[in-house]
Amino acid sequence: MEDRIKKDIEIFEKNIKKIKNKRIKDMATRYYEDAKYYLDKGDLFTSFGCINYAHGLIDSILNRKAKVVEIAGCAGCGKTRVLEFIVDSLRIDYEILTIIINFSGNEDCKRIEKYGIKTICINTGNKCLNEELLENAIEEIEEDVDYIFVENAGSLTCSFINPMNKKLLVVSPNKNLLKFPLPFQTADFIVVTGKNADFENELKKLTNAEIVEVDIEDGKGIERILEWLKK
Repeated sequence: MEDRIKKDIEIFEKNIKKIKNKRIKDMATRYYEDAKYYLDKGDLFTSFGCINYAHGLIDSILNRKAKVVEIAGCAGCGKTRVLEFIVDSLRIDYEILTIIINFSGNEDCKRIEKYGIKTICINTGNKCLNEELLENAIEEIEEDVDYIFVENAGSLTCSFINPMNKKLLVVSPNKNLLKFPLPFQTADFIVVTGKNADFENELKKLTNAEIVEVDIEDGKGIERILEWLKK
């Protein structure tokens, strides 16, 4: 058992460097220190228990199974309304958490919170969300959830962050938006909140992503997004 404990301590020392959540990191480190103390005292049973508790705490972060969905789009395009339809449809069967990024204010956060969804609000001033900020926010989540929805600030210059996440782009049918091709080219799924055949024809030249129209008044079209999210 002593060799097993020493090996577990070595693994912990490597994995703890990946953890940024201060509360989890501090708790795990205390158990790790206890494990070393009891190992030195020859109390292998207690040492083994401590190091297992330490691993359990950091594994709750490292082995998170939640699907992370990034939602981008221009200001006023209806992306928060689309997110409302999504969380309202999923909240009965799934545990959901949202991270709302705004340049300022918290009105979008309040709109999501009214559905009983825990929401983390982040104001970035005039900056877009970056990968470090997103990773730090996700690591601070201690709940066991099925979906984490990240709504980026309202600008097409604020593109997607992590290529491993599902990427949902919400746009209004405005041809001027096509001057910013990167979000369209990197999105996995595109929602158009209005009808404009010419716009959609031009859009199809930029992307291979599925394109769906959603009526932001009654939510018509949301079912296809839900099917995609559950894959």
